[in-house]
Parts: sequence; structure tokens; C-alpha cells
Amino acid sequence: MDFSWNLDRDASRTPREVADRLEQAIRAGELPAGTRLPAQRDLAEALEVSPRTVERAMAEAKRRGLIDARVGRGTFVRDVIGPLRAVPVGPALGPDGDAATDPAIDLGSNHTFVLPLEREGLKRTLRAIARESDLAEAPAGLDRGGEHVSVAWTWLEANGYTRDGAEARLATSAQHGLLGILMALVRPGSGVAHGDSLFPGVRSAVERLGSPLVAIDEDEQGPRPDALEAALARHSIACFVLSPTLAPLRNRTLTESRRRELVEVARRRELLLVEDEDDGIVLEERPTPLQALAPERVISVVETSKAFASGSRLAYVVAPVGLQADLANGQRVVAWSVPWLPAEVATRWIESGLAARAVRERRAELARRHDLARALLGGLLGPAGLIGPAAAHTAWLELPAPWTSLDVERGLRARGIHVAASTRYAGRPERAPDGLRICLGGETEDRLRRGLGELAELLSGPFRSARSWD
Repeated sequence: MDFSWNLDRDASRTPREVADRLEQAIRAGELPAGTRLPAQRDLAEALEVSPRTVERAMAEAKRRGLIDARVGRGTFVRDVIGPLRAVPVGPALGPDGDAATDPAIDLGSNHTFVLPLEREGLKRTLRAIARESDLAEAPAGLDRGGEHVSVAWTWLEANGYTRDGAEARLATSAQHGLLGILMALVRPGSGVAHGDSLFPGVRSAVERLGSPLVAIDEDEQGPRPDALEAALARHSIACFVLSPTLAPLRNRTLTESRRRELVEVARRRELLLVEDEDDGIVLEERPTPLQALAPERVISVVETSKAFASGSRLAYVVAPVGLQADLANGQRVVAWSVPWLPAEVATRWIESGLAARAVRERRAELARRHDLARALLGGLLGPAGLIGPAAAHTAWLELPAPWTSLDVERGLRARGIHVAASTRYAGRPERAPDGLRICLGGETEDRLRRGLGELAELLSGPFRSARSWD
């Protein structure tokens, strides 16, 4: 069999090019499922590339789900989905250097849509700021926040947070707030605890700080208090980072009783809990924030984008009074100050009531999108249906056997759809559940409909009952 695949002999023939050509050959039927590939050295000779190039290309092909490497038996072509689509699928998926003309439909990034009232509100607010403010004298940035924080407290208290023994700071985003917290709290040798869910940005930051990650086992209610006690007995733990409302895996929300149990452990063991409420803040009904249960033990990060002021990224960091100096220093390592304009816009929207209106309209639009997802995925839904409240930006889909989220991620990639495998959000990737976190807020309704339709078609197709995977 010819394994040259008509590679451009004048090109550099990078590992990416070899992997792309292999994928094309497989999907075009040139290399049927079950085909055993030559040894890497023989393949390198046939392609006139280095063995290292082939090694890296095969690693990329395995990552895409194109091949299986079986110890003692060789490397085989897997049964994959349909031919490649002709449409470009965006810069991350296109050939190196190619400009995208039709970006991938993104169901994997938890962005949010901009409401019409936000567009109009922003126009009016910016005009008012220009009329009423001497922009030449506007601060370049904000440190403590002053009146902006005072107004923020009216919104925070309306959403269940308490000022007793606590102060709030501004942050440029939730990520800025979380990284500043880690910079302030983590010391050499101290670990960071987490549950089943862990956002990749937090994982990356903790690893770069040289701190160990300490996994806390969960049950159906959330992280187990006895598992946290056991971990504290074995490890020095700087803080426990968790998303108590709508964690990325299974859209799990900690029960009220479990929140109180974890707070009691934190009080008894003098542990700081870091509460990331980026997505849960938009819910009309949710359990009491951890911060309200133990303001002296909890640091909360609350971003405005998922509730109102889409795209502003402004966040509020609510923490015990005695920690504010350390948190300020931690935040300044990341960004010296917070831009004045987003804080001014958010402040005016809270004062005028536009923020509250935006939250109500966002809930209604998200409910419509959940209805759309249920209608399009219909018969593919198991007994649990789509997991997550209708006001959430995400829905969790339990995948039918033998599918895994990695299978779906790779299959949809070929169709121009981006989703993220559950391993991306797993505290322990080897324990990632066979489900898919579908992000409903980042696309227009038309593109969302197309993306969900592709997902339904994929899960309904022959790949659903295909071979077992590693």
C-alpha cells in the first residue's frame, strides 16, 4: 500500500501536516478501519521525514482518535466518523497559517450572549459618562474601589452575600481574582484542595506555583466532609477551591446541608474556602452562598458577565477583613489595578436597576435555549434528561454507552463543532464521567441550533454502536 499520501515534497512536512494527511486518507477511505500502519521507522522512510516527525504525528493522530496503538500488536486505524466536511472550521482547527472564513461553532467555551438591553444600555451609559465626567481626570485604574465597591455591595447583598466581617475588592475578571487569591495564599509546600471538578486555569496556576493538588472525594451531595478531614490530617492545605453552584462536571450543586458541613470543617480546622460563583449567580433560586455561612472562612469570587454587563469581565472578590492586604498584594502581581470604565458602567447599571433587568432577561433567554436543546436532542436524552436548571449557561448531557466525551469531542471536531471533553474539567481526569458539558450561551441561536443538530446526528449515527476504545 502507498503510504506517501502525496505530501508536498517542497514543504517542510511538519508533524501537523503528516497528521492532517493521515486524517484525510482515513476519512477518504484510503486507509480503512483496521488497517495496520507500518512501523514508525518504515513510515518515516516512505514519507521522507525524520522518525521524530512521524512519532509526533502519530501522537497527534492518536489524540484526534484516528489510530490505536496496541502493545505487541502494532498501530491500527480506528473506525471514525464520516468524511471531512469541506467548510473551514476556524483557526484552531484549520491548517497552520490558514485564515478562517467560517469559525467553528463553539459549544465548549462558557461565554455568554449580549442582550439587546445591554447594547442599548451601554450606548446610553457611555454617552452619559462622556457628558458628565471629565475623562481627562478619570483614574487610570482603581485599587480598593471606593464608591464602586459600596454600590457593588447592594447587588451582592441582594444575591445572598453578607457584609458582616467581610470586605469586597474589584478584580478585572474572575480569573484575575482567583489567581490573586492563589498568589496570596499558597506557600511552598502547601497544597490546594479540590473536588471532582477543577477548572483548567486553576490547575495550571497551582502547578506553576509549585503547589500540590489534593483531591477530595465526593458523593452525590458534593465533597465529603470526612474526606476533607482526612486530607487535612495528611497534608498542609492553603485553601479549598470549589464551585459550589453548577460545578462544570454534571452541573452539580452542593446541597444546603453539605455546604454547612464543609463550613464546619473549615471553621474547626481553620481552612479557607475559595468559592467560585461565576456561573451560579444568575440562578433565581440557589442554596446559601458559602460566604454567607462563614464570612470569616470564605473568599468568594463573583463575576458580572454571566449576570449582566456581558463581556465586561469585572468581578468582585468578597473576603474576610483581615485578608484584604494579602489579597491586594496577590492581585497586584497579576494586574496592578482594575480599569475604571468597566467598574463605572457596572456601578451605574446596578444603581439604575438595569443590572436587575438584565438578569431577568438572561434567565428567560437561557430557558428558551434549554428548551431548544431538549427539543433537538430529544430521544438521545436518558432518564436524567439535560442536567442543570433552565437558567444555567450550561447543560450536562449523560452520554449513551459506549460513548465518552473524548469520542464526541473528536467526532464533532471533524464537523466544525467545538466541545470540551469532560477530562478538561476533571480534578482527576482518569475519573471523568461519560458526559458532556454543553455551553449554550456563546453562540447565536442559529449557530447553536446547527451545533446541537450536529451533536444529535453524531450520537444517532453508526459510531454510537461501534468498537470498544482504549
